[in-house]
Amino acid sequence: MTHTLTRRPKKEKFFGLKKVWIAGAEVNLSNPEKTIIDCLDQPRYAGGINEVTKALRYGENELDLKKMVAYGKRMNNRAIMQRLGFLVEFLKFGDERLLSDIQSSIGRGFVKLDPVGKRFGSYNSKWRVRVNVSLSSLGE
Repeated sequence: MTHTLTRRPKKEKFFGLKKVWIAGAEVNLSNPEKTIIDCLDQPRYAGGINEVTKALRYGENELDLKKMVAYGKRMNNRAIMQRLGFLVEFLKFGDERLLSDIQSSIGRGFVKLDPVGKRFGSYNSKWRVRVNVSLSSLGE
């Protein structure tokens, strides 16, 4: 299945960037926390939720979770926060205070953990996520 970007991202989504020079051209590069949040917003452009989980797991010691939560809130997309909360808890990152902060920003409806995945799987009522991927292989 091929996905094309049908519209331009909202101007408000452009933050957490720095200008760098690559091969003689100046480009905007997002910091790791913003990259993860963007990936939770549109996992299909990041190789899927499994790849996002891997990035979280491998970046555990370098990622600023508080900054990530702030960025997720700034994106004003509750699905991002639901996926973030589920994955942070699944990976056993953060403390109860951080998880509570994330939970205060989740939506009422359920979202699929993998937005392009099938409509199957169990429901996680705490994070309001339909877990439509195999947890045993998530992030491996």
